[in-house]
Amino acid sequence: MLGLRSLRRRRADSIRVGIALEGGEATILALSPAGAEGPPSVLAWESFATNEAGGLEQALHRFVETHGLRGATARVTLAPGDYELKLVERPTNVPEAELADATRWLIRDLVEMDVETAAIGVLTIPDQKGRARTPHMFVVATRDETVTAMARALDQTGLVCGGFEVMETAMLALEASLPEEVVGGAMVRIDAKSSVLTLATERRLVLARHLRVDAAAMDEAAERALSSAGPGEAELVSALEPLLLDVQRSLDYYESEYGRAPATRLTLLPGSVDLSPLAPALGEMLRPLRVEAYALERAFDFETPPPTRSHAGLSLAAGAAVAGDLALGRALVPARLRAREGTFGLGRVLQAAAVLGLLVVAYCAYEGFRLYGDRQALGAMIVEERELEQTLASAAAEAEQAGLANAAPADPTALRAHRDARLALLRDLGQQRPGTASSFSSLLVGLARQDLDGVWLERIELSESGEALSLTGRTLEAEDVPKLLRGLRDEPAFAGRKFGTLAIERTKDPAAGLQFHVATRGPLDVAAGGDR
Repeated sequence: MLGLRSLRRRRADSIRVGIALEGGEATILALSPAGAEGPPSVLAWESFATNEAGGLEQALHRFVETHGLRGATARVTLAPGDYELKLVERPTNVPEAELADATRWLIRDLVEMDVETAAIGVLTIPDQKGRARTPHMFVVATRDETVTAMARALDQTGLVCGGFEVMETAMLALEASLPEEVVGGAMVRIDAKSSVLTLATERRLVLARHLRVDAAAMDEAAERALSSAGPGEAELVSALEPLLLDVQRSLDYYESEYGRAPATRLTLLPGSVDLSPLAPALGEMLRPLRVEAYALERAFDFETPPPTRSHAGLSLAAGAAVAGDLALGRALVPARLRAREGTFGLGRVLQAAAVLGLLVVAYCAYEGFRLYGDRQALGAMIVEERELEQTLASAAAEAEQAGLANAAPADPTALRAHRDARLALLRDLGQQRPGTASSFSSLLVGLARQDLDGVWLERIELSESGEALSLTGRTLEAEDVPKLLRGLRDEPAFAGRKFGTLAIERTKDPAAGLQFHVATRGPLDVAAGGDR
């Protein structure tokens, strides 16, 4: 069961839903993802009245549940009376992300709503081809309560609020979805309450005008076109004159203001007035502009052709469904709804839990790897310690053997000679002769030059003649003692001296380091009170 639900949710996530509100009626349309070839398929659609309280929410809920659309993203085309579209000068030195807030004061006297709380969307206009004119932009303003109520209704029915469009931006999306891209594409939609002409280039809206035409007169002209002998009939031309004048003025303004090539296509969009019968006559009168009726059934693949009276609502709903981020994007979505996105919902909670689980697993793996590395390092230190102990034992044995080999039996003659040398040394010291003193000082200077971190001397013993030397001290590393001896070997005062005793012992306090004792070969005469 979980697998079926997951597949159904994944399918709903890829479905695009468009909703159009106009004249107390709502039209909802669900599109499958567009394939590599062919138009998007219409999975389902429905039109219903929204005059009754709660009627919109109930109808949306029924439609969503019937067609399994929970989780699908929906965009809504607002009714003409629910928003205002104004063309204003674009403030200079303001980034696009900050234009909405920066332009509230520009439309304060242009709209009949509180701009401080209104939802604001901005449509920038392409550059005017190097013309030194003040840049302009479109500003869409709608009451916050309007979009908030609609967003709440979508949420209650299981749909995700993807954003809002207005009639002009829905027409822009339909123009951009046409298979043939042109330099300038115009669209006309005539309705009893709001007749609009839009002109787009480079998938951007550059012109939007309300047409001053009588919808009833246009409806009569369409009926006359069906029964007329040809597009040039005088009565038909007279009936279309107001529309032709508005269209021609708009096209002329586009060319002069933006310095671009003339528009090449005019599309007649379905509204409350079906303009398709007027396409031949308008095409004849607006040459070389190509005039064609919008073919809803060619742009979208319907399983069953919808009735003609539903084309007006379906086209605006389809425009919202395919708009995406082309025009207004999420600009009109209530700020508090955008702020809490991603913080609620079982799906997002499960996603967060899965991410947290992956992070925990990754952390445990990292700590395990570190523990393994520490164990390897500890093992290497134990091996090194054993090798050092063996080295120390070997060095101690060699020193002991060297001391035994150099030991000589006591000889009275040698002892008397050693005594005489000692007495001579004392005489020299008493007379402050420089020779012996300089010998001692050179030894001490040579010791002072051995600057090894972690090695310090606690005791220095010298024989009377200065030939025998004994050093006692401490070190943090056993290998620093051989370094000390090698350094002394390079000193002139220690030239020719050979150390025959080396002892390194551990102390009871590990922080005190290792204790070492080194001595040159030969008697030190400590027992006789040798100099130290």
